[in-house]
Amino acid sequence: MPRPFYYLATIRLPSDRAHGWQIIKTAAALTAAGAPLTMLVPDRRVDSAVDPFEFFQAAPRFPLVRLPALDLVTSGGWGRVGFFILSYTFYRAARRYLATAPPGIYYTRDSIIAWFLARRLQPVYLELHTLPQRITGFHRRTWERCQGIIVISAGLKEALVKIGIPAGKITIARDAVDLEMFAGLPSQAECRRELGLPLDQPIVVYTGHLYSWKGADTLAAAATHLPVASKAQIYLVGGSAAEAAVFQQRYSNPQLTIVPWQSPERIPRWLAAADVLVLPNSAHTDIGARYTSPLKLFEYLAAGRPIIAADVPALREVLSEETTAWFRPDDPASLARSLANLLADRARCAILAENSRRLSRQFSWQARAAIILAAVNK
Repeated sequence: MPRPFYYLATIRLPSDRAHGWQIIKTAAALTAAGAPLTMLVPDRRVDSAVDPFEFFQAAPRFPLVRLPALDLVTSGGWGRVGFFILSYTFYRAARRYLATAPPGIYYTRDSIIAWFLARRLQPVYLELHTLPQRITGFHRRTWERCQGIIVISAGLKEALVKIGIPAGKITIARDAVDLEMFAGLPSQAECRRELGLPLDQPIVVYTGHLYSWKGADTLAAAATHLPVASKAQIYLVGGSAAEAAVFQQRYSNPQLTIVPWQSPERIPRWLAAADVLVLPNSAHTDIGARYTSPLKLFEYLAAGRPIIAADVPALREVLSEETTAWFRPDDPASLARSLANLLADRARCAILAENSRRLSRQFSWQARAAIILAAVNK
């Protein structure tokens, strides 16, 4: 009989942030794989009329328990102190819940939760997506107390090993994609009509937030280096309406359009409408260059479109010349040249697109769940 699996997630549900999508998709895949999973979340202020499972298109469903916690994050203004208070009060409520529940496996992405949990319960598994700029005794003791650490990239594992965490304690489980969302998509022309995009111009798409480490600025700046004669249109899809408006004003260009956040079910259509998809990660930070495993990367692969990517180690872990045209990170002119060359080479585009679609089959949420379950059931 499998042990109960408790996933403690300090998130707001539903959420327009990528981490909400990643957590729910991982939990659903673990449930589908046979883990008797219960998710515990703080009862934060949300639109209660929205079903998180429908919002994230997640199946199968699993028990979702909302616990009382002091939320000073959603209201804003409290920063790290607010997040600590949220995590700690959520942990206290979770501890009371778990005191009367059968013992099992305890899993979280929250280091504060892992710290407190591992002092009282085991086994605790912590999933890491980045490392702090300054590693303190708190971080080291948390990692030491955990039974295992799940990371999303080889870069993260290498960094942990360098500071003394045993390699055997660390498992790489990269992010993934819901392949079913990309099955049976309308044609490129139909997607463009649905989204109100031009039918007769090359379209370049980036999806995701506009954070600097994601390199959105590099792509926006590249628009000024594209020849007007190419008629290429660049669409950055992501960020709040206010963020998109500021970004559009900063990079005013007739070949560039900033589209505010789109619901998850619309993203595959944006990708299918494109001629080229861009991953412009910045090399100025470790999270962008070495640690990340972008959800959009795996969505791009599943969309079966040629990819242009910044040449950074984190992306090289998954992509190669068989799927990708590369450019120098943080160099808008280099990106523009790669775009112009690829858009002019239809034969290469077709090869990269087919190779991308084939590679995507390795990165389903089900495959990720299998890696995690193998790690926690050693």
